Amino acid sequence: MKKTIFLGLLIIGGIFGVASVSLAESSGLTWLNNFEEGDRQASHDHKYVLVDVYTSWCGWCKRLDKDVFNDPAFVNYVKSRFVCVKANAEDGGSGQNLAAQNSVTGFPTALIFNDHGQKVGTIDGYKNTQDYIKALGEIIKK
Repeated sequence: MKKTIFLGLLIIGGIFGVASVSLAESSGLTWLNNFEEGDRQASHDHKYVLVDVYTSWCGWCKRLDKDVFNDPAFVNYVKSRFVCVKANAEDGGSGQNLAAQNSVTGFPTALIFNDHGQKVGTIDGYKNTQDYIKALGEIIKK
């Protein structure tokens, strides 16, 4: 009985451990929750980093997740060009620090970094899929 409970807890712990690395894979995108890890991966893969800075109470953030980040057109555009990172601006840790370092005061905000870790642009607020893709394209063309 104790072995069964222990195994059950171990399996549940493993599930939550995997979930902490990637916040959302069902959309076809893998969202990391650690900027440093995303920056390293982008440097290695020669991609940009797209950081979605959000809060848990932000309705527009939730709508962006649902309507834009799950849109196949967005997924296809972003997948080959970006490493995606989610940063909770109120997590009391790395997400909050990243938001403060980049003067993020409204949500949602996207921060875009090149493969050398330099910020190259910002997207403020909610945009539909086409406008979001257009904004990303303009940032990475510079």
